[in-house]
Amino acid sequence: MKKIYLIAVVALSIVFGLVFVFFQNRMGKPVKVAFDKKGTIGVAGPIRLDFNQSMNKNSVEERVRIEPQIEIRFSWTEDVLLVWPQHPFEIGEYKLVLGAGADNQKGGKSIEKSIEWTFSVRQPELVFLYPTDGTSDLWKSDLEGGSIQQLTRTDGKVYDYSVSKDGERIVFSVFNSENGKDLWWIDREGTFSEKLVSCGSDQCFEPTISPDGKTVAYSKSSEQDNESGVYSNVWLVDTDQKKSTPLVDDPTINGARAVWSPTGERLAFLDEKNGFVRIFDFNQREITNLRSTGMETGAWSSDGTKMLILTEYLVGVQSFSGLSLVDFEKEIVEPLFTQSENREDFFGPKYSPWDDEIVVGRREQLLNGRASNQIWWIDLASNKMEPITTDPNYSHGSFNWSPEGEQVAYQRYPLGSSEAIPEILVWEQSIGTAKLIIENGSIPHWLP
Repeated sequence: MKKIYLIAVVALSIVFGLVFVFFQNRMGKPVKVAFDKKGTIGVAGPIRLDFNQSMNKNSVEERVRIEPQIEIRFSWTEDVLLVWPQHPFEIGEYKLVLGAGADNQKGGKSIEKSIEWTFSVRQPELVFLYPTDGTSDLWKSDLEGGSIQQLTRTDGKVYDYSVSKDGERIVFSVFNSENGKDLWWIDREGTFSEKLVSCGSDQCFEPTISPDGKTVAYSKSSEQDNESGVYSNVWLVDTDQKKSTPLVDDPTINGARAVWSPTGERLAFLDEKNGFVRIFDFNQREITNLRSTGMETGAWSSDGTKMLILTEYLVGVQSFSGLSLVDFEKEIVEPLFTQSENREDFFGPKYSPWDDEIVVGRREQLLNGRASNQIWWIDLASNKMEPITTDPNYSHGSFNWSPEGEQVAYQRYPLGSSEAIPEILVWEQSIGTAKLIIENGSIPHWLP
């Protein structure tokens, strides 16, 4: 009898052991970190941590650090934690540490031992449209211009595009067989390609990806809208479910050129018909309206507490597009540089990743009656202004700060020639000079 009892106990032990191993294998590691195949990320981050159960968020966040030590912030989507650098990473190697003791929402310890991951921060690249004869695809290049790679193969049907904050995805609009535009996206190497939105004869364009990569905002209009003079509206598509919905259900509100706030909690867009920059708050489900020139949406500061927008100012009886700073915490709109007697229009302001500097375009009138667009650097603390470009024989635009805030990529176009082609250059702030990167390319964006 004792022998039979002992055999039963052993058998049950084996069964429980197998069950334990089974569930351990099913559950896998308590947390996984997502880097690319080379173990790298972009300078803007984020680092993604996927937990296999619902965690006590505070207990996780207080145990996360990066070495060398930097300031970080967190955002959660269900059981996924995104770790963002407060300021851009420097190029090089780092270590992510998740200390022992983090518990799940049931109070049990899920991270019993400290976990470390080593990762590298890669050099940013440039994405652009090429060639510029109306049959463009997306290409990318290193900053030397010597290594270029074609990313899309649409027979030259790419219309416009944007890059995700982490540099892992590019979303773009493509002309289709019904004279409309569909939305697609690819990875940074162009090896993965997927359609996000089928638009038929409708025009889907101006896509922009939320910071967490879960949602793409885009402008949408129909052929009937265009014929009747109706403006476009902003739509959202869930990148997992591929389901599209309008941002707002109000026929009096139009929208275009959407811009996500750095945390993804708000979305600014231009209502050109009504002369507003409107800001949709996803948490409060409310809209803030800012009176604007109706030309551009504007630019967010890196912490999302401020925006630069275009506002109208007068010199005598003539109106110009000036620059205003919106401070959401202080609830004020402060005009910048409007006391000048210079008769110029500002356009395309961009915050540096450090928020202490901006670049902005100025449309200057030449003596021969032509306008020449130039790019200026401005220190916000002192209002000191210096030109990045000065050659009146070129018009400059499509400028963007590099992800680490040390360079500015821009496009220039020669004036006065029917055979002129655009060029892409990069201005190096430390030495104050620009280098030609790509000929016959346009609309450059940084690929972190």
